[in-house]
Amino acid sequence: IYAASAKIAGMLIQNQIQGQSIKTSVCGIGINVNQTSFGASLNATSIIQACPESKPTPAEVLIQVLTHLNHYLD
Repeated sequence: IYAASAKIAGMLIQNQIQGQSIKTSVCGIGINVNQTSFGASLNATSIIQACPESKPTPAEVLIQVLTHLNHYLD
C-alpha cells in the first residue's frame, strides 16, 4: 500500500509446501505507524510522516485495522 509514492504498508504471506500442495499459510499485515527514518535505499513512509497532525498510536491503528477486517470478514 502506498501513500503518495512511498510504501506505507504491506501484506506478508509465508506458505509451507508439502509435495505439490500448500500445507499451511501464515498471513500478516505490516504498517509503518510512527517510524521517522528509513534506509536510504527504501522508498517508504509512515502514517506520522504522511499525516503529521494525526499522531496515531500503534494500538489505535490496530483497533481500526481489526474493525475494518471484522466488517469485511463477516
